[in-house]
Amino acid sequence: MFDDLFYPKERKGLWTKEMILLSLSNFFLYISLYIFLPSLPYWLTNQFGYSLVISSIVMASFAIAIFIPGPFNNYLLDAFKRKKVAFWSFVLLGLSALGYIGAVSLCIVLALRIVQGILFSIITTTTSSTLLIDITPTNKRTIANLTFTRVGRSGMMIGVVIGIYLLDNYEVNMLFYISAALTLLSCFTILFIRVPFRAPLKPSFFSLDRFLLPRVLPAAVNMISTPIILGILITMLQVNVSFLSLALGFTIGFILMHVLFKNLQGKSELELSTSLIVIGCLLIMITSSIIISYIGYILLGTGLSIAANRFYVIIISMPLHCERGSANNTYNLIWELGILIGIVIGFSFDGSTIAELLVSIAIALISLFLYEFKIHKWYYSLMDNK
Repeated sequence: MFDDLFYPKERKGLWTKEMILLSLSNFFLYISLYIFLPSLPYWLTNQFGYSLVISSIVMASFAIAIFIPGPFNNYLLDAFKRKKVAFWSFVLLGLSALGYIGAVSLCIVLALRIVQGILFSIITTTTSSTLLIDITPTNKRTIANLTFTRVGRSGMMIGVVIGIYLLDNYEVNMLFYISAALTLLSCFTILFIRVPFRAPLKPSFFSLDRFLLPRVLPAAVNMISTPIILGILITMLQVNVSFLSLALGFTIGFILMHVLFKNLQGKSELELSTSLIVIGCLLIMITSSIIISYIGYILLGTGLSIAANRFYVIIISMPLHCERGSANNTYNLIWELGILIGIVIGFSFDGSTIAELLVSIAIALISLFLYEFKIHKWYYSLMDNK
């Protein structure tokens, strides 16, 4: 009772107005950026005549750019008002999406992708690694982080579906207008979030805080296999039904993790997820039945979802005091890097579905081997000494 008196914020539930608005902002953000993934390389190829591999590398420059503001994150978010940092970053991100309409060279597109990567990095650091923690009761921060990330992953899957649909049915400019509109909608929701007062600080200009957490890097490197496989699959799927099947699998994975597998150890979950990925790939490879291939995509989505959730739980549970934001940002950076590495790998196979699936199987098995013989023991040893 006395704790509630002195810390009334702790009595709040998870889904406060601020949590709903911040989650919606994250949802729209991921849709606005992921609609580019299945379509931008084809647009670059048609617009400028470059190969899909070159076009995908230009698009993947986003993954390098997200690391650029990292050393300045701590200074930016402690020296300035975090809500304003997020707001203006959203505004600039929306305007940059419209910049593609007037792009007359590959260099301009490259510059826009770098700008978007920098802004996305600032936004995700501000929202998921800082504002989310600011508005959430201490005893609910782990579930808040997990829920917030799942909302973003849902937006990611929906964004890819929308991108495939727009690529098949509309002129490419529609893609840029919708991306800008969704980004500005994210910006609009930020305006109504009330953030607790925080006195300005004078942090150091360069810092790893809210950037990378060395403590979790081995697990993050192990985790990168999951987004790489997803990136490869994005290059394969130019049919909405196939990707909807993959998205359905992701949803099933979320439910299984929340309802059935929440008490399992990481080893069991990753063994299951790898099995589902391998079986899903094999079903797609060996069958000529559309229905069986859809089942394969559902299994793939379920396996990737379970792996993504398990690795996130591992990474977010490892930080020491005041390191949660850095751990969360490390996960986000490695995830985006993995997605775009997977897209480059996928397009390098020039449409060879069998090769892409075989590589996906190999990556999944290598990841499981690394976890079984290295990361699992290291993680539990680290947690025992935490």
